[in-house]
Amino acid sequence: MLGVLLAVLLALVVALRYAEPILDGDLFFHLAYARQMLERGTLVPDATLYSWTPTSDATIYCAWASELVLAGLWRLGGLPALFALRYAVVGGTLLLLWLYARRLGLVAGGALGTAVTCLVLLVVAVGERAGSLVKPELFSLLFLHLVLYAYFGAKRGAARPRAGELSLGCVPVIVLVWVNSHGGFILLAPFLVLSAVGELLNRRFSPDLALPRPVLRRLLGAWGLCGLAVVATPYGLRYPLQLVDEYLLVRTPRPDMAWNSAYQAVLAWPSLAAEYLPPLLLLAFVLAALLAFQAGLGAPGGRVDWAVVLVNAAYVPLYLLYVRSTQWAPVVFGWSAFYLLARIRDGGLAARLPVRFAARAGALLAGLAVLAAVGLGARTVRTAWVTPSTGSWPGFGIGYINPVAEAEYLASLELPQGTRLYNIFDSGSYLLWRLHPRYRVMTDSRSFPYLGWFEDQYRFALGESFDEFLARYPADIAVIDHLK
Repeated sequence: MLGVLLAVLLALVVALRYAEPILDGDLFFHLAYARQMLERGTLVPDATLYSWTPTSDATIYCAWASELVLAGLWRLGGLPALFALRYAVVGGTLLLLWLYARRLGLVAGGALGTAVTCLVLLVVAVGERAGSLVKPELFSLLFLHLVLYAYFGAKRGAARPRAGELSLGCVPVIVLVWVNSHGGFILLAPFLVLSAVGELLNRRFSPDLALPRPVLRRLLGAWGLCGLAVVATPYGLRYPLQLVDEYLLVRTPRPDMAWNSAYQAVLAWPSLAAEYLPPLLLLAFVLAALLAFQAGLGAPGGRVDWAVVLVNAAYVPLYLLYVRSTQWAPVVFGWSAFYLLARIRDGGLAARLPVRFAARAGALLAGLAVLAAVGLGARTVRTAWVTPSTGSWPGFGIGYINPVAEAEYLASLELPQGTRLYNIFDSGSYLLWRLHPRYRVMTDSRSFPYLGWFEDQYRFALGESFDEFLARYPADIAVIDHLK
């Protein structure tokens, strides 16, 4: 009965939390790119096609695979098909995690196992929202889960994958598709490096937790092939060189950091901290408790799984520094927590505690896990329905940040092709998708084509350079929302 009630709670949280419209305009420039690629017969879109202001193709944006999938779904079923895709990915990732927990025997582990399993799934369901928006990030979320499914399946210690599991050899194929679907694949690099380092440390310091030698060799080979997959795009070697230059050497100026939500920190705004800190604190507490339990009661060669420690530690800073990266820590935590729970159970660590103490502690922990799950679920639903994001509401459709009615009005006017629009950064993607080629936009949420003059438009939007901007960049019609 407890399992059924907690499963209903999880389903309700997912159904209600993810019932929201298209929040930003990114989807629409991706649809425009897909339309352009199909019309021109190329996988390399022209970023300068839609704007009358100075634009550049210098920055590579490789997402053609996901863009074509999104465009196909839009053509087949419109917005309902895209919202169904989002629910399918979120639900599918949670189902994948649950199947892993069931194969580990955690689901049938009594009240404590059931409660903790549901709590972990709920933390993941709430925490992965930033990666679930209807745009290429959604595919990154799916591929991340698939990579972790293969990795933690291998960590179960089997020389070969069992039925229904992904082999490590599938990971380079997943990364190959990922590289052509969304730039978020670069955040997999810390996982690949630190998991390999951690597994090597396990062989030296925690042999009871180490991968068998044949599995370790397959892992290192697969991870190496993942690095080679980066060049398997329409851009070849230029793509990884750009990534190294921008993210490792930090030689590419990014003035859009002041505006782009991808670069905002969780602690930058009270509203962001209120939404994102509670899941982080909860997962950190659960993970620390599991690691401490294993370290305190485990045998000398099986107390610390260095791979699990390193990969989880890597994504906590990213969670705090970049809102758009917050999904990584909860997802890595979810797979790690189930693996650690199985290790603790299989090692019989709880049996080393006094029987009466273990029984009482188990009941107490089960109760706390249920309370934490109910509290997190209620808080999440209340936030979604009482204080939705700016321009959003509980339900579906296209968020208010996109000028739908204004675009329809402009489309009805008999104006010459190439008419220039003044518009704000957020609304440009919808305008270019709906009105091109009759109208050309000033800017849009693809900040990378406008880096050369981004400071000009930022000062213009803040009202710091109005007359000067209009004289320098003359246009015909302005589409400005009330916030500006």
